[in-house]
Amino acid sequence: MIESLRIVGTQVLILFILISLGFFGGKKKYITQEGVKSINDIMLFFVTPCVIINAFQREYNPLLLKNLMLSILASLISHVVCYAAGFIFIRDRDEALKRLKIFAIAYSNCGFMALPLIDALIGSEGV
Repeated sequence: MIESLRIVGTQVLILFILISLGFFGGKKKYITQEGVKSINDIMLFFVTPCVIINAFQREYNPLLLKNLMLSILASLISHVVCYAAGFIFIRDRDEALKRLKIFAIAYSNCGFMALPLIDALIGSEGV
């Protein structure tokens, strides 16, 4: 338990340092809007697929396949519930803004922080 807290604390500290570097880099104009777009593109089109491919580089195991299918099912259920909650609770006259809010409910950016934490705590199998 203490070891897990130490790992999580270390990962959160690393993420805080990286966020701080980006924040101060933006304030000092070392990072421009074009630079941010380029960094996002690198993360989206290169780093994330590499992390996913790396996570699947393992021997076949029926239990892993079962867990993957359960994860996909849980993800689908989560998205359906979030969309339903959005349609029920979001009351906005502007239809475009309403759709944007519902999308934001269903698709959070928790992967940014969750992937390093999961990798540190339970390894690539969790990722």
